[in-house]
Amino acid sequence: MPDSHLRHWINNEGPNSTYEHIKSELKNKSLSIEKLNFYFTYWIINITGFRAKDFSKSSIYLYLTQNVYKCIHTLQDITQQLADNGELNPMELFLKHRAEWLELSDNDLYCENQLAFGSLAALLYVYEAKRGKELYQAFLELAPDVKNGQYSKLTARRIY
Repeated sequence: MPDSHLRHWINNEGPNSTYEHIKSELKNKSLSIEKLNFYFTYWIINITGFRAKDFSKSSIYLYLTQNVYKCIHTLQDITQQLADNGELNPMELFLKHRAEWLELSDNDLYCENQLAFGSLAALLYVYEAKRGKELYQAFLELAPDVKNGQYSKLTARRIY
């Protein structure tokens, strides 16, 4: 499936159009749930060996961690929801999930910038609440225009 790279989805490295091929194939029924499951199996195998050649034999490097698998599983659930409702925005749903893992929901600034926090968490490999709090503190240090919605607007342009 062209432009449908699971690693890019996990790390939010592309625009929403990276989901368009799968959305289109699901909509016109040329992609079944079975084929979609095979697609995810392929990417799990691919991700298991990702960057292994970049490290010496004495180094241990695992890209497929529990957190990455959690992302894969979340994306698999979202794409299966697409089969039932082709109008869903998969990137938005994924970034909301990623933001929720940070456990910052009781904060107004977070609520106004939820997708931005999800995007930053994905790009920076932040999965846990402790690191979410660190990300939040770093966000407070940003220039006022960034902190007051500019990053959220940029994120929204990529999502919609």
